[in-house]
Amino acid sequence: MNANTDAAPAGDILVVDDTVANLKLLANILTEAGYRVRPTSDGELALRSVQAKQPALILLDIRMPGVDGFEVCRRLKADERTRDIPVIFLSSLTDTADRTKGFELGAVDYIDKPYHAQEVLARIKTHLALSAAREQLRIQNLQLQQANEQLTREVAERKRAEEALEAALTRTQELNQALRESRDRLDEIYRSVGEGIVSVDEEQRVVLFNSAAERLFGHPAAAMIGRSLSVLLPERFRASHEQHVRAFGATGQSNRSIGTYGQICGVRASGEEFPIEATVSQSGVSPNRLFTVILRDITERRQAEQVREQLMRQLEALSARLATAQEEESRRIAYELHEELGQQLMALKFYLQMAGSGAGGAQTDTPQDQALAVTAHATTLIRKLVMDLAPPELEDFGLDAALHAYCERQAAAGGWKLHIDATKPDVRAPRQVEKACFRVLQEGLRNVLHHAKATEVWVHLHQSADELELGIRDNGNGFDCNAGHEGNGSEPGNLGLFGMQIRAKHVGGSVEIKSTTGAGTEIRAVFPLLVASAGPI
Repeated sequence: MNANTDAAPAGDILVVDDTVANLKLLANILTEAGYRVRPTSDGELALRSVQAKQPALILLDIRMPGVDGFEVCRRLKADERTRDIPVIFLSSLTDTADRTKGFELGAVDYIDKPYHAQEVLARIKTHLALSAAREQLRIQNLQLQQANEQLTREVAERKRAEEALEAALTRTQELNQALRESRDRLDEIYRSVGEGIVSVDEEQRVVLFNSAAERLFGHPAAAMIGRSLSVLLPERFRASHEQHVRAFGATGQSNRSIGTYGQICGVRASGEEFPIEATVSQSGVSPNRLFTVILRDITERRQAEQVREQLMRQLEALSARLATAQEEESRRIAYELHEELGQQLMALKFYLQMAGSGAGGAQTDTPQDQALAVTAHATTLIRKLVMDLAPPELEDFGLDAALHAYCERQAAAGGWKLHIDATKPDVRAPRQVEKACFRVLQEGLRNVLHHAKATEVWVHLHQSADELELGIRDNGNGFDCNAGHEGNGSEPGNLGLFGMQIRAKHVGGSVEIKSTTGAGTEIRAVFPLLVASAGPI
């Protein structure tokens, strides 16, 4: 038996036949043709052999005891892993029904017994080639499917990219339109705003010059574009201005941060200098950074401030003169009350007492008694006024003695619980300092008495080598310092906070007040002991 040497062996061939002679014959034919043969004589063994290792092709006898060829083929085709293995039935039968059944079960061909080597090899070769072609086609189809899927994905991605690009282009157009509109609005704002606006690049060349800047400096915008900002400043300010702007740019602050470099002078086209207040902001990054300067002409404000400062100086001088006049008038009134009115009251009291003793009776509550009581009360009031106007303790014994006496009188009048922390210094302060400090004490306690509704008051007096410090604190109703309240200083003789400050300032001192509504008030006055007074008080 000659083998077909043109056949190209491809994989194992499983031969299933219960007849040993047929099995050996087929094995010899296929082996000589170069195929690897796996002979099996039982259907169950054939199925297990296929599960262990799939052959390239199966030659399957139909009529076998137990599991016949039809059942083996049915099971193979029912399994997804083995359904594509070509099956060729071996049969000596010529019944068309059996052939039809075999093809229905999935067989690819029939080989009739007795076997002819050339026919067997030709059919095996053909079906192996078909199987290989089907496998190749399956692989190509799979590759084509993968390529199609990849192409579909690429097309979809490209479509998405095109849509995204189209959306981006649309968005860019919208943003450009919005930018143009914003620029137009910004230009309109720049033109209409009342303050001068000048934008410069990093070389401080002008790139924007609005209408207000034209009016402010007298230069037309067209003539300023591209010129140095320094032409708008007096020469003495140019170097410091340029250094400030460069230092501000080096900070790296964002365009929302604003640097203010205070008041400087500008120069108009006519050469006239005028005071301006300027703020600078930066935007963008180098080399496209822009600096925008907002300029305000503060000539009128500066003039108003100068007038106000002059009026304040005049007011302070007038207040100081008034305080001096008040002090002198207080001494004069105290002298007249004590020396004249007091003496008259004492004489009146003496005569009333003499008239009462001459009546010779023991009557009470007579007109003379009532007159004596009125006279005694008037004398007490006069003594109190004298002590307030020109306290003798202040002249004779010093500030600490006057402070104790005055605080105790006011505490008795107001019903406070009084706490005094004051010691007599080794050396008395200058008389004008003592008087100024005592008047601040009077004003502070007078405000507590009339307005604070306090139940407890603390007074502190301490003198060091170089300063005298007075402190007054109460637990009264307090007031809002930010509301401009000054202890209701509208009453006659009530200096208020301003009066206290003038008293202290006249001898080089200062007064600080802290108060919160419902939380009491604290006054702290400090007087330097080495500063000469501006004049007698």
